[in-house]
Amino acid sequence: MVSKHDDPLKPRLSMRSRPIYPTSAASLSRHAPRQKKAYTPEMLYFYNLALFMSSVAVFSLIAQRMNGQK
Repeated sequence: MVSKHDDPLKPRLSMRSRPIYPTSAASLSRHAPRQKKAYTPEMLYFYNLALFMSSVAVFSLIAQRMNGQK
């Protein structure tokens, strides 16, 4: 005869009472204290360079469309 504690469909009380803690690195880093990003001059240089290059590409595309070229 199967006792009430050996029922495979219901978890035992000891398994249900334990808290579940996240173990992935992504969930652990979420709870870490947030730090301000320190932008170095190199990062700002490349950011400004990418912004400048994209704006030049947009303006050249607009100039081509206004001249009727594709």
